[in-house]
Amino acid sequence: MSNMLDKFQKANTRFISLKENIDTEQVTGKLLIYIISICAEIERDNISEYVKMAKKQEFESRKSHSKSRFRL
Repeated sequence: MSNMLDKFQKANTRFISLKENIDTEQVTGKLLIYIISICAEIERDNISEYVKMAKKQEFESRKSHSKSRFRL
């Protein structure tokens, strides 16, 4: 996220969200951008973990079903 803010500064521009009242030229605006980006990163990591767990459970479920089908 700091990369995005650096690009804004180098281009002599700023990001202003009227709906959320965020202005990247103000300290509080920069803080909010950082907080939002950290929350987004945590959410992305959580989703990744949920997908991994679901795939593992699906694999284990299929593995147990295939073993029970071929038992004599």
